[in-house]
Amino acid sequence: MNSPARRRIDRVTAEDFLADMDSKSAAELRTMRDDCREEEDRLSYARRVLLGQLDVLQHELNVRGSDVADQAARVEAISNLFSDGDQAINAATMPTAHRHMYTAQEPIGRRRGDLVIEDVPLGNIPDMSVDEVSALVDQVTGEVQWVSTTRRKVLDHLDALQQELVRRYREGTTTIEDIVTP
Repeated sequence: MNSPARRRIDRVTAEDFLADMDSKSAAELRTMRDDCREEEDRLSYARRVLLGQLDVLQHELNVRGSDVADQAARVEAISNLFSDGDQAINAATMPTAHRHMYTAQEPIGRRRGDLVIEDVPLGNIPDMSVDEVSALVDQVTGEVQWVSTTRRKVLDHLDALQQELVRRYREGTTTIEDIVTP
């Protein structure tokens, strides 16, 4: 007998998550949609962090292949990696629609993406061998792929739920108040 998934990510990525949408109320669909949005936010955050770690790791491998050997030059090179100079984005000039930033509502460390984020020892990179850094690059690359694949599935479910709610509104079987999150 299959027991229902306990974690939200497991529920929203389950093959049968969208089953019986026609029999669900608008409120149920809205709750499912909101769950997808929250998971997409969390996955997007994990992906951004992982990609940042990957940039640092790949930069370290590049630095080791060049003449930049002293610590001060490494720190400067990594600082330059994360700055866009005059093109830096700041909250005041960013469009309102893009100001949302995911913040964890539960403890970090219990989920797969969280574990990798915590496990990448960026502070120890100077003491690591090229092989160890390369292994970390491979590990983080694999996690980025997993997060991206999982995020795509969540987005597909989110799109399907939104389309169903819009369809119901257009057909007059539900009101805008039923669709918009209170």
